[in-house]
Amino acid sequence: MPHTLARVSVLVAVLTVLLTGCYGLYPPPEKPLSPVPIIPHQKDVKVFAKGDTLADSLYLPMYELAVPDYAGAMPLEDFEYLAQSYGLDAVINVSNRPLRGSTRYLYSSSMLYGLGIIYYDSLDYVRWFVKDKWTYKLPERDGTSAQEDSAQVPARLVYRAHFDYRSEERPPREGEPNEDYVRYVRNYSADFLINAIENWRFKLSASTNQLVKRRYYQNGEKVLTAAFTYDRKGRIGQIDLQHHQKEPDQETIELIYDSTDRVIEKNITVDGELTGREFLYYDNLNRVDLTKYYQRQGEDLVLYLQTEYDYYEPIDFYPDSLQVENR
Repeated sequence: MPHTLARVSVLVAVLTVLLTGCYGLYPPPEKPLSPVPIIPHQKDVKVFAKGDTLADSLYLPMYELAVPDYAGAMPLEDFEYLAQSYGLDAVINVSNRPLRGSTRYLYSSSMLYGLGIIYYDSLDYVRWFVKDKWTYKLPERDGTSAQEDSAQVPARLVYRAHFDYRSEERPPREGEPNEDYVRYVRNYSADFLINAIENWRFKLSASTNQLVKRRYYQNGEKVLTAAFTYDRKGRIGQIDLQHHQKEPDQETIELIYDSTDRVIEKNITVDGELTGREFLYYDNLNRVDLTKYYQRQGEDLVLYLQTEYDYYEPIDFYPDSLQVENR
């Protein structure tokens, strides 16, 4: 699951679009019973009636589900479709009564009810969800030219960005995010420009259904508009940024890919002049491990910010008792 700006179609395909004028509103995400990332899939899903014995008793309750149950209905297929859409492993406790204490469903004689779950053993996929980004500022005297193969350079931590299970960046407990982080790391990242949905609206192409624009709001006011241009392979090749409240008001990000369709470099220009360059480095799981941002200073590109990525682990979602056992 490589970190690449090319995978926009997956995001768009699972959205329910509520159109308001030219831009669509992302629907509010449905809150799961357990705060765990989900990925829709096409795997087989088992459905267990109430009282059935499960092969694995260690699971996370995720969603209450309900499907029609009348002549001609196909409740098993409907449960499987819902479970796949929600990224679930199984549906359990299926009966003709809502779950005890349910606040989502009222009883209906023409419905079947169940609980969608995810097994602990299948949580490996959470390792591709960003948990934290640690951004370091390089002292000016230690700046290194982009042409050099620079190693780790002494640096000062300026900001830690934390992401929740939905891949949404959370605000700091106090104050505002670091200005350099926002300006040169967040605003050029796929996590912000592509994946985040809080405070964003979007626009799709009428002919191709591709994402063509996204607009970011704060306190009801426009802050940033991102326009996407695609290359011949259907990958995003360029992102034009329009800043509505600060200078420079226009920036362009050119994306450079390697032979495996991973973004490895971003060139940032203002009015056609190169102002910065970001290099992306990947780990053995094909995840972004490190980014280095070089800033234009005179005729040189100087290493200015370095950001290290941390990802969630399955144990992050275990209850306390299981965490102790797995340490």
